[in-house]
Amino acid sequence: MLDAFKKTFFYIMLGIVFLGLLAMGSWQTARMQWKENLILTIEEAKKQEPVSLVENISSIENNAFQWRYRSVDARLTLDQNSYKLLIPKTRDGVVGAELITIASLENGDQIIVNLGFLEGQNLDLNAVLDQLNLSDDVAVSGYLKIFPYQGMFQNDNDFSMTNIYWLDANSYIESTNRDVDQFVPFIFEVESKITPDLMPHELSTDLPNNHFKYAIFWYTMAFVFVFLLLYYYLYHKKSEREMAS
Repeated sequence: MLDAFKKTFFYIMLGIVFLGLLAMGSWQTARMQWKENLILTIEEAKKQEPVSLVENISSIENNAFQWRYRSVDARLTLDQNSYKLLIPKTRDGVVGAELITIASLENGDQIIVNLGFLEGQNLDLNAVLDQLNLSDDVAVSGYLKIFPYQGMFQNDNDFSMTNIYWLDANSYIESTNRDVDQFVPFIFEVESKITPDLMPHELSTDLPNNHFKYAIFWYTMAFVFVFLLLYYYLYHKKSEREMAS
């Protein structure tokens, strides 16, 4: 009875391992397709001419999905009391941070703005702002990016601090005692160079996409696993027959 239970448990565990390997391959395949669709979306958006953000607010709010990564122009009034440093960030292997704040549009709507990348570690926000000496009003070009989700390994934010680890848009807005409904449902990624020390964003389709290789690896592992099990089973059966004879 105990031997039968052990054998059943053993086969169940083998099945779980096999299904786990297949699941990893399938997950990487899904990620590959998602990345390919993202690249196509960005390529299509880059083909569009920049348009006025304010003049298209209604369309953006009603068809937000179609406005992902679209190029827009806007005149912004930057809130000097809402600046945060988004850390840690890297660009071309250089460690730094991204500077974000909240801006008002000409029609009164508001939007979260990512002004660009700053090189350096352990940056102090007040020192950064003194160095940049940003104007309250700026005319810029950029693109619209959807609000992100917290990554598995990203720390939680404390919006009473000057540094944050991921852009939790709703919590950021609420921390400034503003109404989320007053905001355009995107992050404005600035592509204009508004100050020498602030590196603007650049919308690129050069995104790493190694998921196909990962999928092949996990599916190969599943195939090898089945092959080894089959070999073990046939060898075991052969040994049993030889012992019986």
